[in-house]
Amino acid sequence: MSDSTPDITDVKAWLDDEYNQYMSTYLYDSYLRLTNGSAAHFVDIRITDDEEIQLFGERYGDQIDKRCEATRKSLLETLSSTI
Repeated sequence: MSDSTPDITDVKAWLDDEYNQYMSTYLYDSYLRLTNGSAAHFVDIRITDDEEIQLFGERYGDQIDKRCEATRKSLLETLSSTI
């Protein structure tokens, strides 16, 4: 990864800052999960080898499978249009 690409702990900090009153983040080895506590509402977030952020999950039956630039702004915009 390049120096400008965030790592997964950076992404967790962005999400905690933006969503900490409404959603929880759980950090695993290579990804994190953003959820409201329901098994039917979650997004798993990974930084891909090609330095993008991949979002995969479910929102009450709707499947989520998106990619965005590995920046805070792009991630938050993609999430706001997704969840």
